[in-house]
Amino acid sequence: MLAEEFKFCKDLSIQIDQGGFIFKTIFCVFLFSVSAAANLGPNDISILLPLPLNKDFSQLLSPKDMGSMGPLISLQTFSELPQLFPEQGNEISYENSMRAIALRVDPCFKDTFDPAIRCRHQIRIVWQPLYPIADELIARDAAVHTFYELSDSDWNSFLVKWKSFATQKSEPLQIHPEILQQGLKGPLWKNMKQQILRFCGEKNLTRITAMTVRVFSEMWDFVGFDIQANGLMPITIARVNQRQQEIHLSDRFRDEFFGGIFPTPRNQDTVFFRLIANSTKAAETFSEQDFQDIQKSIRNFENPKLHRPGTLDCVSCHIAQTAASWMEQKLGRSMDENSSLLLRPKLSSNQLRSFGYFEKDAVISQRVRNETAEVLKTLGN
Repeated sequence: MLAEEFKFCKDLSIQIDQGGFIFKTIFCVFLFSVSAAANLGPNDISILLPLPLNKDFSQLLSPKDMGSMGPLISLQTFSELPQLFPEQGNEISYENSMRAIALRVDPCFKDTFDPAIRCRHQIRIVWQPLYPIADELIARDAAVHTFYELSDSDWNSFLVKWKSFATQKSEPLQIHPEILQQGLKGPLWKNMKQQILRFCGEKNLTRITAMTVRVFSEMWDFVGFDIQANGLMPITIARVNQRQQEIHLSDRFRDEFFGGIFPTPRNQDTVFFRLIANSTKAAETFSEQDFQDIQKSIRNFENPKLHRPGTLDCVSCHIAQTAASWMEQKLGRSMDENSSLLLRPKLSSNQLRSFGYFEKDAVISQRVRNETAEVLKTLGN
């Protein structure tokens, strides 16, 4: 699907080029956006950086890195987040371990499907704490996600420059191939970092979300905040009408779900949540219709045409891929005949990552793949 949508973008640009001088002059305003998208592939929209060796740790962006918009995250903002994990406070994480491991670009971010809400041009950065083990780095199971909003003029300037970095390939989403080949000291990542620091910083940081881990890595909390003049304003999580959502999962059996989601969305996807509470019981007692309902829930959670951040609760979004892995690897029920297990690690029920690293394993969820395809489609229209 991604390849077909990418080909459509290329075909569209050719038709415009063949339309004649008058046609191109009339449409020069949005021809810029089409041509900028025509050479972009999935890995130019959603960039997963290679997890470096310990010696290259400093090549990754730090929250305190300074650009034209100020630091990427100020210490004050970071300190106001709930403590990310028990071993150390946020101030130490900010200084020593938090690094950007992925970023995404979006020309039209919206929380809901309300046509009255305007598109917001965004660059988003995914941060994780990284720790050395011998010469290697390993990611701690906590994360911060920052959202930077660009004006129309800044977005156009950013997109023109970003196009010059394009791989011009429609390869499936993966660790960025060119950066992996060049290394984090190579020219591509160096140029990308310059653009991030030019267009992102505390001055245009509009939202920050966090996933924290506690209780011996058996409980995860999800929270989000909009950045306002007087500080962080908690976001109400969709479907549960609360400012925080938790998931508890036993660490005893990593290939099964034993736990629960709190609060659980009421009267929605109830069979799916029963699976998360006790997958062993589900495998023994659920009917064929129950499993079909679970697959339907997962597909809905992964579909950006059906759910956006303002319509889907945090845990359902993050647990969907792991539930899909359970269905496929434990029951042999493929979610889609065209689905790929690329960058889906071996089943581990406590793997809640959507885009980043689970210890040393790269993870890209189907939801992220689908959203990336939608961004390419939007840029091509």
